[in-house]
Amino acid sequence: MNYRFTLLLGVLLLAAITAFSVDTPPAMYGNNTSPEYYTESNTPVTLFPAFEINGGSIDGGGIAFPIKGLTISFTAGHHNDQDNLSIPNNPFLGINGSFDKSTGVLRLTGETSAQNYQTFVRGIKYFNDAAPGALSYDQRELTISFANGDYLESSGHFYEHVTGNYYWAAAKTAAAAKTYYGLQGYLCTVTSEEENNHILKIENDPKGTLWLGASDNDTEHTWKWLTGPENEDIFYKNGAIYDQS
Repeated sequence: MNYRFTLLLGVLLLAAITAFSVDTPPAMYGNNTSPEYYTESNTPVTLFPAFEINGGSIDGGGIAFPIKGLTISFTAGHHNDQDNLSIPNNPFLGINGSFDKSTGVLRLTGETSAQNYQTFVRGIKYFNDAAPGALSYDQRELTISFANGDYLESSGHFYEHVTGNYYWAAAKTAAAAKTYYGLQGYLCTVTSEEENNHILKIENDPKGTLWLGASDNDTEHTWKWLTGPENEDIFYKNGAIYDQS
């Protein structure tokens, strides 16, 4: 499981510029690297007994952000003919849950406190409805993430693909105007092959049609980033990758 996040949400593809914000975003803690064990015909197993989440703070004060939603996904070993998740029956927490067995995704919705989400997630259980003797003993892996963001650990950013009719300048402006949990968005930059592949996976368009935060408007054939921490960094010049280090 992966609980640790800095976040961001915005237009097209974006990531967080934490230095631009005086807010402290919510964070999740309690990575569980020791597997829980389930055996055939066993009682349901509690998945996240040590899960912790805080609401960060707004403007550096004592007011915490309400949590808007979480997504819990099987990210390895999922068997859609067997795996099930059950959620707590506690309407006082203000959280609704919907589990899609075919995709292995549990979506939690409802704007409420971090403490309520912590209590709710600690009550989620796994059970298996395979026929006797048919249970798969593959190891399952689950990941918890904040809703409306796709996290890449190596970059420390969240990304979102938003469809719409934008010229590049309009997309750049719209992305910069977006915030999520107090963090500012920007039109995405790409700094590694892993990040590039991650973006292509999110975009899910074989033509690869999207706007990124780059332009050669200043000097034709000299491409540089104009958004994010890489602002003004040249990465491509006269038909070749440019290493300005």
